[in-house]
Amino acid sequence: MVRCGDGGLPTMSPVKWKHEMVYVNDYLFICGGYDQPAGTSGLLATSTCTKLNLNTKQYESMPSMNKARVFFNLVHVEGKIYALGGHTGDDSVNDPDSNKPCFRSVEYYDLETNVWTPFAAGDLPSVNHRSCAVQVGYDIYVLGGQTCSGATDKAMKFNTRNPDWDYAKNMKDRVYDHGCSVLYLENGGKRLYVVGGKDWLDQGRKKVMFMGLGGNDDKWYYTVPELPAKWSRMPRLAYLGK
Repeated sequence: MVRCGDGGLPTMSPVKWKHEMVYVNDYLFICGGYDQPAGTSGLLATSTCTKLNLNTKQYESMPSMNKARVFFNLVHVEGKIYALGGHTGDDSVNDPDSNKPCFRSVEYYDLETNVWTPFAAGDLPSVNHRSCAVQVGYDIYVLGGQTCSGATDKAMKFNTRNPDWDYAKNMKDRVYDHGCSVLYLENGGKRLYVVGGKDWLDQGRKKVMFMGLGGNDDKWYYTVPELPAKWSRMPRLAYLGK
């Protein structure tokens, strides 16, 4: 792991790939993905988690998730970190709940109790992986991604205070491996942005889409200009400032 500036950050051990992470209170929480077990050249989907103290630059132990996950989402809302959906990491290995390699299960980690808890009431409406998720207030939006049969244009919204899933307006494209973020406008409005990724034909995308939140206009629009190049498998986008 590398940070620009003062000295960088310590290397993760074991190696992780396709993991997820989320920043909370000067910690990076890092979960799931593929591990490379010591002495092997293979990759294994894992449920393990660790957290990096950004003040001491030291990794600290924390409990593993209840389920091994790759290509999933990790989102923090009000003292809980939600792990949403994902994939078993092997197309030949089915999840016992969905009977497919991808799944809809959700669990959360309570920062106060230090415990991961399965959250059946919050399970996704359908199996989903390789999507992008973002927190907006008490809601979590899960945008696009893949089912086990291809890319989707669905925009799903979960209310963490009143556990329930709803659908926002479908996006303009079926897309996966994209980036997403929320932009807070000077006038108090909010926009969801979906950037790059791949389309349903597995082609890289230059397009950027956005949808307004909290008003009467719930349509998705393309931005102009597009990205300078086709980008997919994007890292999570960061929002700083208005």
